[in-house]
Amino acid sequence: MTTPILTTMQQQGVYQIAKTHFEKFTVPFTLELVFQPAQTSADKIAALTADILPQIQTYLDWLDQTFSPFLPDSELSRFNRGELTLAETSDGFWTVWQLAETALKDTHGLFNAWYTGFYDPIGRGKLAFKILTSPIRYSRTSPYSQAQ
Repeated sequence: MTTPILTTMQQQGVYQIAKTHFEKFTVPFTLELVFQPAQTSADKIAALTADILPQIQTYLDWLDQTFSPFLPDSELSRFNRGELTLAETSDGFWTVWQLAETALKDTHGLFNAWYTGFYDPIGRGKLAFKILTSPIRYSRTSPYSQAQ
């Protein structure tokens, strides 16, 4: 699990804000939890933060194992070496593939996840992270249908 770099508490109006800073992929992240002070003790805030951080770490680890061009055993690396077909990839990988195809068409080639000659959706604008944290989800049967 990622060790928090710094946790701070501040009052903003009627709310208490707990900010926990940590790093993954050499990128700083901030987890910000907002509470009503009358309903939440410092111990409860600390417990909630301790509960949520491992979930975030698990998700970030999944992103790394799926989309890292630097890990030889990532799904992306295995796909680019021809060890996996698109049909054999995970739903998350497939979703990002479909959205990268859509972005290629919609931007008339300005966004091109294949610009290096290999598929790399992360190389241009961290597309996978934005897509997978978006409220829009795509169905595997149709790349243009939005599932709720």
